[in-house]
Amino acid sequence: MKSLILTAFTMLFSLSVFAEPVCDFPYDLSEDEGVRDLRTVVVTESSRLTSLQKAQIIITAKHYATRVPRTMTIDMAIASLRNNSEAGDLYYRVFRFKNTLYTMVEHYPGGNAFGLVFKGTEIVAERTDGDLNCTGF
Repeated sequence: MKSLILTAFTMLFSLSVFAEPVCDFPYDLSEDEGVRDLRTVVVTESSRLTSLQKAQIIITAKHYATRVPRTMTIDMAIASLRNNSEAGDLYYRVFRFKNTLYTMVEHYPGGNAFGLVFKGTEIVAERTDGDLNCTGF
């Protein structure tokens, strides 16, 4: 019996290792809550972008596209996100939170911000209707 209880506790605690990480970003990414904005730029077709920035913008465009082409170029990605933004706005934001550097590709399809937060090319959060979500993206 003791062995069975010990096995059950071991399984319970070992499953928590596979749980999704808790998102602790402040929902509005405000500087009052520890977020330090480093740079925000408007992205257009003529923007000079690094390969990492291009990859993040393409990932974001594919995430929000209703029909995803087999191959998406950076020009297609920018056009897709800008066309799906109320005023054609597309932003690339770099910020630091808890001493970690993050980037966000953000657009405004309905007046509120939508986009993806990255740590490198890994998606760590999604901006949905202004709020941040850390699961299900």
